[in-house]
Amino acid sequence: MAAPQRCPRCGAAVAAVSSPAEARELFARLLGVPAQRLVVHVVDDGDTTIAVGWDPEELLPTSRVAEILGVTPGWVAHAAAAGYFPGAVRAEPTRRRYKRGRWLIPRRALLRR
Repeated sequence: MAAPQRCPRCGAAVAAVSSPAEARELFARLLGVPAQRLVVHVVDDGDTTIAVGWDPEELLPTSRVAEILGVTPGWVAHAAAAGYFPGAVRAEPTRRRYKRGRWLIPRRALLRR
């Protein structure tokens, strides 16, 4: 089994594993969340088993969501304000970076798109 890595684009945990149960425990340690809360997707082509895991309740900032979706942070803020991302909450501004404000969006909202 290879050491788990974080995807540079979306932040999900990725590893080559021998079983889905092994992946769940490994990702729980890596991500620091309870194993029951993780979403784990396993792909097995016969020779190699690859697992990807993420925490659906993780709150992602506007800039990270824009990077994952390949859009601008302004579009993400506009879409969040319009209710496009269920569960999105407006973050307290630390500085005026985005015209439409900064949002925290749960990862599960991205899975529905």
